[in-house]
Amino acid sequence: MQSDSLDIPLLYEEVTAMGYEHHLKRIIDRCKSEGIYAGVFGDIFLEEHRAWIERICKESNITALFPLWGMNTLSAVREFCNLGYKARVTGTREEEEFLPLKGMDINNEFIQKIQTIEGADPCGEKGEYHTMAYDGPLFKKIISIIAILLLLLPGIKLSAENFRRIISLTPSVTQSIYYLGAREALVGCTSYCHIAKKDGVEIVSSAIKPNLEKIAALKPDLVLASGMISERDINTLRRLGIKVEILSTPKSYEEICTQFAAIGKLTGKEHEANQIIKNSRERVNSVYTKMRASGKRDRFFIQIGAAPIYTVIPHTFMDDYIKFSYGENIACDLESGTIGREFVVARDPDYIFIVTMGIVGKNEESVWRGFRNLKAVRKNKIFILESEQACQPTPVTFAETLEIINKYISEK
Repeated sequence: MQSDSLDIPLLYEEVTAMGYEHHLKRIIDRCKSEGIYAGVFGDIFLEEHRAWIERICKESNITALFPLWGMNTLSAVREFCNLGYKARVTGTREEEEFLPLKGMDINNEFIQKIQTIEGADPCGEKGEYHTMAYDGPLFKKIISIIAILLLLLPGIKLSAENFRRIISLTPSVTQSIYYLGAREALVGCTSYCHIAKKDGVEIVSSAIKPNLEKIAALKPDLVLASGMISERDINTLRRLGIKVEILSTPKSYEEICTQFAAIGKLTGKEHEANQIIKNSRERVNSVYTKMRASGKRDRFFIQIGAAPIYTVIPHTFMDDYIKFSYGENIACDLESGTIGREFVVARDPDYIFIVTMGIVGKNEESVWRGFRNLKAVRKNKIFILESEQACQPTPVTFAETLEIINKYISEK
């Protein structure tokens, strides 16, 4: 997929008992047959590895190039991020201090974390971690990394069995089950799972407090819970012999797709899940490609709470609405989403999106329109998004919301 997106041919060579070096030289010979007489290597400071590469290249009669050699590794990883490239950590060393890095994107948060590990190199030059790059200026489209992310998400241990009696304690999971066509497996839900309530599915929980007696009486073979359910209740269900899987709120669009694929596997709807994800990715990539081609970076403010005012912050799936719109989040440097109106006024966004909160949403729109000096107000760029769609982390609702945002942005 990287090869396809970058439009650079990929050469395969299966390593046999002959050894890695033997097959590397065979690859080099194939390159030479196509007129390639230099190899570019990403080594930065490991002398012994460079010496090995130079020997291989000398014996193969090609030139070895080391463009990063001697570079400060902290500067290198920061430059990688600043250039707009994205990569996910797919593996780490086994020492305990490295394990929390697994599944992280290479970004400022990652850089800060790895610097706290004594002796760790920011670029992973000593084998601290491995990554997969999935987007950046040279990529024609974002790479799907679902297969890799399924191995990374904590708390999801998929088995070969398909569960026939499922209770969902998360509205977005319930919605996903419906999208997958697995409604017949759903025997219980929360009072906020509106689509299932209308269908007569048994209500067994509020948003955060499950009725353990009701759940046990339904004899489920799987309960899908969110991180909002107390650990005590989770442990009680498990002591009753009920299998419980925790599906935490996805922090990105990639994690939305990963979680959806996991639900597809648990319900025996893998094919359906893959098709829905594929369709969603095509829609998302279409919007992103269109917005990036415009070259215009607008500033966004997405409001998801009114008392106090709460905004979308980095490392949340809703922040990806802004990223895939090729925009900039005015709250990109915040760790908490609680802000005041003066913060918004000072950062003067091009667009204001208010996620509906009943009548409060309309009231907020009216209040913002009173700030006549705001760019979004002057240009009439204040819009309302439906919370049941925008706040629902599924591949379908994410694509739908992004398309709505794109439609608003495209309006003259």
